[in-house]
Amino acid sequence: MKEIKTYLLIITFFFALFCTSNEESNNEIEVYFSPTGGIKNAIIENLNNAKTTVNIAMYAFTNRELAQAVISTVKRGIEVKVLLSPSDDPYSKAEYLSSNGVNVKIYNKHTEDNGIMHNKFAIIDGKTTITGSYNWTASAEERNDENIVIIYNQNVSSKFLAKFNELWNNSDPLFHYSETNNNIVLIKNRDELLNHLNTWTNLKGKVFSVGYSYRSGIYFLNMHEQRDYFTVIIYPEIASNLIEKGVHPKSLKGKTILVSGKIFMHEKHGLEIVLNSSNDLTIYK
Repeated sequence: MKEIKTYLLIITFFFALFCTSNEESNNEIEVYFSPTGGIKNAIIENLNNAKTTVNIAMYAFTNRELAQAVISTVKRGIEVKVLLSPSDDPYSKAEYLSSNGVNVKIYNKHTEDNGIMHNKFAIIDGKTTITGSYNWTASAEERNDENIVIIYNQNVSSKFLAKFNELWNNSDPLFHYSETNNNIVLIKNRDELLNHLNTWTNLKGKVFSVGYSYRSGIYFLNMHEQRDYFTVIIYPEIASNLIEKGVHPKSLKGKTILVSGKIFMHEKHGLEIVLNSSNDLTIYK
């Protein structure tokens, strides 16, 4: 009888070990799809749980919520590096991230022999890897059929981290136009504005009117009586930063301002610039 009890205990032990092993194995990989499959939220959750480092290699990065999550991670004291491919997309978050303290580099080594940096992966704390077809863009989240896998495995992460470091060490730091050129373009000079499309530029002009979207929380500084002439876009988080400094966007009507940013042409609303940081706005007394 004693031998039978011992045998049952051994069987029970190995059965429990097997179940635990299976449970851990099932938790090593998570799979998500878009649209409406929870990819963005899964990425944000992992960013929020980061303890030491985050390394991101992303072909296209335009999703503002993901950008805000990255910035929040930096503000918690986490070391974050973001590697991006060169882009003329006016909605690229490269400047926005850099203006808010994120270490950003651009992979500029594309030649006939070296292809584009087309990766889409992130490594959290050197032991969690997020990868798949999903660019960190609004289109990938809301329209495209995309996927990611989240792999909780340090050996896998080490391979991705080695590749990231290789790319990072062969990339160039992002710099602002305003840091290397103090020329100021007058907003009333439309031809000059068009000459600076898709470049980081210092712009000076008078705010004609201020619009506000109650749906999105975005402020629009109209720099001319003609609405599609030139507009400065202020997103809610930047507006909050300005208000904390004692400057409400609505109070800018009639004032002359200097803004720094990248000019782009919106297909419906004309020339625009997105204010990426409250530090990129100067108000003339």
